[in-house]
Amino acid sequence: MRTRVGLWAVVAIFVAACGSGGGFDVDPDVAPGINPYTFTWDETADGETVSRDREYLLYVPQEYLDDPDDPWPLVLSLHGYPGPNEVEGLTSYGVPAVVQSTPYRFIMAAPLATNADFHRPGWAWLHSADHLVDFIDHVRSRVSIDPNRIYVTGYSWGTTGAWALAAAHPDLPAALVTVAGGWNDRCPNCEWPAEDYAGQYPENICDLKNIPTWAFHGDLDRVIPWQASQVIVDALQACGGDVRFTLQEGVRHRAVAYEDPALYEWMLAQGTDEPWPLLHNE
Repeated sequence: MRTRVGLWAVVAIFVAACGSGGGFDVDPDVAPGINPYTFTWDETADGETVSRDREYLLYVPQEYLDDPDDPWPLVLSLHGYPGPNEVEGLTSYGVPAVVQSTPYRFIMAAPLATNADFHRPGWAWLHSADHLVDFIDHVRSRVSIDPNRIYVTGYSWGTTGAWALAAAHPDLPAALVTVAGGWNDRCPNCEWPAEDYAGQYPENICDLKNIPTWAFHGDLDRVIPWQASQVIVDALQACGGDVRFTLQEGVRHRAVAYEDPALYEWMLAQGTDEPWPLLHNE
């Protein structure tokens, strides 16, 4: 099991000790199920600091709220491009769609990046690693999260954010899952033939070799070719990385991988040696 130590572990211990009765004081505004919230942060540009808001979805099972003392695993879900204009649109695919009907035993956070964000630095996924760390800290202030079990997943363009976060903070993810995407929000001259995607992966790819990684891609994807995933998988394997690749037969640019319970069973087994039921009352 990979154990993440450092400042976050110290903070987790401090928060647990300072809650009522030695437990975690969950934010009273957090409701069960999947609901929209707002994350506010300060941004400095040209010597001026302004507050900005970021909408996101938070999925919190009632089971957690019934006993919030124990930390739970967190799934950070990053959507593709173009993103919806409203945060509720995130429920149309991926992890947010799945947890609406399946009572998986994890907490999920899915931030919204609007179309405008993808054309400027900051929240464009390629440049969002530090913002995402701040966002995770915000979620951890509201609900008790196990720092050893933070799972990062991205679909389509969201895979860029997943790789960027892992590359900038390789000790953060307990597991990494990418679906129908590759590296870099702008791949210079990357058009068909798909061989043009050779070399498209983070420069420090070997720093990610200890992150359990599972990449999915459809063999009929004509939006982002499956070779965009293959080159990253090959690079990780060359480093001795803990990585698997599932090429989905007959699948186009779709997020169907998230519909398979085996994905969540594998994900929730990373970062812990303790059994963790997949579903409520399982």
